[in-house]
Amino acid sequence: MKLFNKDEFIDFALRRKVVEFKDVQASAGGTLPFYIRWERVIGNVKDCIELGTYVLAYAEDQGYHPDAFLAVPEGPSRLGFEVQRRWAIDQEDFEGKRYPNPMIRKTRKGIGPVEEREVLSLKKGSHVVLLED
Repeated sequence: MKLFNKDEFIDFALRRKVVEFKDVQASAGGTLPFYIRWERVIGNVKDCIELGTYVLAYAEDQGYHPDAFLAVPEGPSRLGFEVQRRWAIDQEDFEGKRYPNPMIRKTRKGIGPVEEREVLSLKKGSHVVLLED
C-alpha cells in the first residue's frame, strides 16, 4: 500500500511558500532558478509534524528499515527529532526496546567519550536515514 502522496506533498510545500522562484547562487557554484526554505515549515510545530508524516510515509514506501532517522546539524535537526520520535513510538517493540534519539554535533566536542564527540546515541554500524535540507 502506497502511503506517500507526491501531489499532496508538493501542494503542502507550495502552500507553506517553501519554494521561492528566483535565481540563487549555489554554494557548489552555478545558479539555481529556485530556493527551498524548509525553515518556514520546520520552525512551526504543526507544520513540522505534517512534514514528518510525509518523511515517514516516503521512507516506508521505499522499504527503508533504519535503526534511526538522523538530521544534519542545524537546518533540519528539529525535523530529525520529530521523525525519530514518531517512528520509534510506532514500532511494535517500543515499550520493551530502547530506541536512540540521535544527534550530530555541529562541531566536534573536545572532551568526553569518543562516541559522544560527534554523533550521539548511535552504535557503530547503525542503518540511518539521513535528513538534509
